[in-house]
Amino acid sequence: MRDLFVLREVKISRDGKSLKIEDNPIKKIPISLIRNVYFFGNVELNNSARNLLLEKNKPIYLFSSKAEFRGIIHNAKLKSNYKNRLLQYKHLENLEIAKFIVNRKIETIEAYTKRSLRRYKEKLKEAKSLNEVLGVEGSCSLYLFEKIREELKSVGIEFKKREFHPPKDRVNSLLSFAYSLYYGFLHTVILEDGFDPYLAFLHRKRGKHMAFVSDVMEGYRVYLSAFVVKVLKSGKIGDEDFKEGDVYLSYEGRRKFVKLYLEFVKVLDNYSFLEEIKSKLSEM
Repeated sequence: MRDLFVLREVKISRDGKSLKIEDNPIKKIPISLIRNVYFFGNVELNNSARNLLLEKNKPIYLFSSKAEFRGIIHNAKLKSNYKNRLLQYKHLENLEIAKFIVNRKIETIEAYTKRSLRRYKEKLKEAKSLNEVLGVEGSCSLYLFEKIREELKSVGIEFKKREFHPPKDRVNSLLSFAYSLYYGFLHTVILEDGFDPYLAFLHRKRGKHMAFVSDVMEGYRVYLSAFVVKVLKSGKIGDEDFKEGDVYLSYEGRRKFVKLYLEFVKVLDNYSFLEEIKSKLSEM
């Protein structure tokens, strides 16, 4: 099975046990070959095609034409472990879980930057409040983005700082794209494991923010960032892949980036950080 990415506005209908995509040329994809579906922009999915996806438990991830994550449609009969959600509620105010998440992020930053952040690990151990923990996390993140700036400068690409909502430049746009793709898929993984995606140990919920998904994301953010840097340094995504005068990828650019992304996520650790958080909760 594979993930299906629909990167431009087309009509999709049901044809027996297949999806019919009215592109040029028209494509018919058996539902048995699809794992997840990602739609970008105003894709027209008729009711019968949507129902087929839901009947076969194929999550539908929705993104704007600018690759901003919008939401997920999934089967109401997700597998769920109520025990995990009770553990989450029970330890919600436990600062040790927040420290555990930040410590993992620091370790991944150390590995990527090749520098010791031992003094921040010590400060993390001594932290007495969530604000102090967040302060340590923010300080260490600066080293991540400093490394990104250095790496990209070596190939003539300027990166000043992390900016989003909206991204101010193409590097930030690609970082947001990579984060959004993984954030969306983590949501379903977290739900299937029985956790509440909105109640977090580290991140504070704001609006519709799935704060616990962001908690788990911290175990992967450095890897996703390094992936974007590698793609840019390799020249596999360049000026020609962006809309003229814009920071967002063109259709062809999205197609190329998604292909590279799918190759990259094959080597990630199959969401083991969520399992580690679960084990930490069970031990408390």
